Amino acid sequence: VYLAREAGLHYAGLSIVTNLGAGLTPEPVAHDEVESAMKAAAPRIQRLILEAVTRVKISSLPKVGPGVDLPDAEV
Repeated sequence: VYLAREAGLHYAGLSIVTNLGAGLTPEPVAHDEVESAMKAAAPRIQRLILEAVTRVKISSLPKVGPGVDLPDAEV
């Protein structure tokens, strides 16, 4: 994130929950379960990203890059 901002790139984060019950049972989460959940979610993730990118109005993005101060954080 730091390097993206320094390079003048806009970025966004995306998290995918692959096991809602992880840690609630004594059995550990198996890697194949996580892989299966990701494969099932892939088409929705792809649609989400493509739709989000097509809706971005470049002119409305704030200026970023070297020498541009960070906006004040709202707490």
